[in-house]
Amino acid sequence: MAEVNAILKTDVLGRVKISKDHREALLDAFEQGGASGKAFARDHGVNYQTFASWIQKRRRERGLYPAMKPTSVTAPWSTRSQVDGKGDRQA
Repeated sequence: MAEVNAILKTDVLGRVKISKDHREALLDAFEQGGASGKAFARDHGVNYQTFASWIQKRRRERGLYPAMKPTSVTAPWSTRSQVDGKGDRQA
């Protein structure tokens, strides 16, 4: 298992580079601990949004978090209806 308290390397843009083994070790430690995700990420030098995406991905892979379903966007009224000058719909 990877060392959880290891010094993290960054790329030229300052993004933290973490190996898959280290990421899994961090997620294991998070699941066993009692800290919030935000506090855990901060304490381990990981951006919270990145950490949250790791958690979400892991839960989806384990079937604990449902995959997003595609949604369709519909207009609040049909395309046949028209709006009169007063803002009221007319069919």
